[in-house]
Amino acid sequence: MVGRVTAIELDDVVVGYGEELGALSFDDQIEVESTGDGPFSRGGDSGSLVYRADDVALGLLFAGSETGGEGGSGLAYVNPIDTVLGAFGVRLR
Repeated sequence: MVGRVTAIELDDVVVGYGEELGALSFDDQIEVESTGDGPFSRGGDSGSLVYRADDVALGLLFAGSETGGEGGSGLAYVNPIDTVLGAFGVRLR
Protein backbone atom coordinates (compact mmCIF):
# COMPACT_ATOMS: atom_id res chain seq x y z
CA MET A 1 0.00 0.00 0.00
CA VAL A 2 0.95 3.60 -0.39
CA GLY A 3 0.59 6.24 2.29
CA ARG A 4 1.91 9.45 3.72
CA VAL A 5 3.43 10.17 7.10
CA THR A 6 1.00 12.29 9.09
CA ALA A 7 2.91 12.43 12.39
CA ILE A 8 6.36 11.69 13.76
CA GLU A 9 7.50 11.34 17.37
CA LEU A 10 3.87 10.61 18.25
CA ASP A 11 3.33 9.77 21.94
CA ASP A 12 0.57 7.84 23.69
CA VAL A 13 -0.34 5.52 20.82
CA VAL A 14 -2.60 3.10 22.72
CA VAL A 15 -3.06 -0.37 21.24
CA GLY A 16 -5.34 -3.04 22.69
CA TYR A 17 -3.83 -6.54 22.82
CA GLY A 18 -6.72 -8.45 24.35
CA GLU A 19 -7.31 -9.63 27.88
CA GLU A 20 -3.86 -11.09 28.43
CA LEU A 21 -1.83 -7.93 27.75
CA GLY A 22 -4.52 -5.25 27.85
CA ALA A 23 -3.93 -1.81 26.35
CA LEU A 24 -0.31 -0.75 25.93
CA SER A 25 0.94 2.77 25.22
CA PHE A 26 3.81 3.55 22.83
CA ASP A 27 5.82 6.77 22.47
CA ASP A 28 7.92 8.26 19.65
CA GLN A 29 5.98 6.43 16.92
CA ILE A 30 5.29 7.29 13.27
CA GLU A 31 1.71 7.61 12.00
CA VAL A 32 0.89 6.77 8.38
CA GLU A 33 -2.35 7.37 6.51
CA SER A 34 -3.29 5.59 3.30
CA THR A 35 -3.27 7.57 0.07
CA GLY A 36 -4.79 4.65 -1.85
CA ASP A 37 -8.26 3.20 -2.09
CA GLY A 38 -8.05 1.08 1.06
CA PRO A 39 -6.31 1.12 4.43
CA PHE A 40 -2.51 1.33 4.62
CA SER A 41 -2.42 -1.90 6.65
CA ARG A 42 -4.65 -4.82 7.48
CA GLY A 43 -4.65 -7.55 10.11
CA GLY A 44 -1.52 -9.68 9.87
CA ASP A 45 0.69 -6.88 8.51
CA SER A 46 2.47 -6.32 11.83
CA GLY A 47 6.23 -6.63 11.44
CA SER A 48 6.20 -5.46 7.83
CA LEU A 49 8.98 -3.13 6.76
CA VAL A 50 7.67 0.31 5.82
CA TYR A 51 9.93 2.28 3.51
CA ARG A 52 9.97 5.66 1.82
CA ALA A 53 9.57 6.25 -1.92
CA ASP A 54 13.37 6.50 -2.19
CA ASP A 55 13.72 2.96 -0.75
CA VAL A 56 15.01 4.11 2.65
CA ALA A 57 13.66 2.04 5.57
CA LEU A 58 11.25 4.02 7.76
CA GLY A 59 10.32 1.42 10.37
CA LEU A 60 8.30 -1.68 11.25
CA LEU A 61 4.52 -1.60 11.21
CA PHE A 62 2.97 -2.71 14.50
CA ALA A 63 -0.63 -1.49 14.58
CA GLY A 64 -3.34 -0.03 12.42
CA SER A 65 -7.01 0.53 11.83
CA GLU A 66 -9.21 0.41 8.77
CA THR A 67 -11.13 3.54 9.76
CA GLY A 68 -10.16 7.02 10.90
CA GLY A 69 -7.72 9.59 9.62
CA GLU A 70 -8.41 12.53 7.36
CA GLY A 71 -9.44 10.37 4.40
CA GLY A 72 -11.34 7.89 6.57
CA SER A 73 -9.29 4.94 5.29
CA GLY A 74 -7.52 4.26 8.58
CA LEU A 75 -4.20 4.95 10.23
CA ALA A 76 -1.15 2.75 10.73
CA TYR A 77 1.60 3.03 13.33
CA VAL A 78 5.25 2.31 12.75
CA ASN A 79 8.19 1.81 15.15
CA PRO A 80 11.07 4.00 13.86
CA ILE A 81 13.74 1.86 12.21
CA ASP A 82 16.57 3.28 14.35
CA THR A 83 14.74 2.24 17.52
CA VAL A 84 14.14 -1.27 16.16
CA LEU A 85 17.73 -1.72 15.01
CA GLY A 86 19.06 -0.39 18.32
CA ALA A 87 16.92 -2.83 20.30
CA PHE A 88 18.46 -5.72 18.39
CA GLY A 89 21.97 -4.27 18.31
CA VAL A 90 22.14 -4.42 14.51
CA ARG A 91 22.48 -1.96 11.65
CA LEU A 92 21.51 -1.77 8.00
CA ARG A 93 24.13 -1.70 5.29
